Amino acid sequence: MNLLRQQPVLLKVHGVIQQAIEKPVRKRRSAPTSKPPSPLRFPPKASTTPSSTTPPLHEFLILSDLQITRGGDLSATVQESTHCKCGRCWKYLPDVGANAEHPTLCGRCVEAVG
Repeated sequence: MNLLRQQPVLLKVHGVIQQAIEKPVRKRRSAPTSKPPSPLRFPPKASTTPSSTTPPLHEFLILSDLQITRGGDLSATVQESTHCKCGRCWKYLPDVGANAEHPTLCGRCVEAVG
């Protein structure tokens, strides 16, 4: 699907996720910069449902990970990540620390720094 046609849906999704992120931040459970995985639920009859690969939707929404399901109203839930935070991109990813030469970086950042 054309990304331009999805823009209204993506902006609405962005707002829903930001509201979900703000709840724990207000309660001081997590820092404002930590954005762990977010399950995102779309209504079953939504005419436009972006996939998690619509150019990587988690990148557009500035999330470490994103799971999309159908059912109920449009909603998002933020969950604490079990992964470590990359010292460069600040994403919580499973491969942080996998490279002994760069123990605080994820694989993507290891490639970027050489």
